[in-house]
Amino acid sequence: MCPEGTSPPPELTLSLDRKNREKEARVTANISDDTFAYLTLDEAEQVAYDPLYLVGRGRGQEPHRPQLFDSQGRCVTRECVTCHAENEGAQA
Repeated sequence: MCPEGTSPPPELTLSLDRKNREKEARVTANISDDTFAYLTLDEAEQVAYDPLYLVGRGRGQEPHRPQLFDSQGRCVTRECVTCHAENEGAQA
C-alpha cells in the first residue's frame, strides 16, 4: 500500500517471446504496461549482469563479470562437445 497522495512505483515485467518468423526468441521488458523494450538474447544477458556489477561496485568490490557465451554463441566451457565440436575428437 502506498502512502496517501503517492502513486505505486512502476512495475517491471519480463517475458520471453518468439514469433513465427523470428530466428531466435527475444526478451520483452514492459514497464507499467505502456513502455516496451525488446532485447535480443545477447542484449538481455548483458542487461541481467549490469545491476549485479553496479551493486558490487557500490559495495566497494570489483565484481567478476562472467561471460556465459562467446561472440559466436558457444558456451565458454571448452569441454562442451555440443558447442565446441572440435573437442569431440580429442576425447576419443
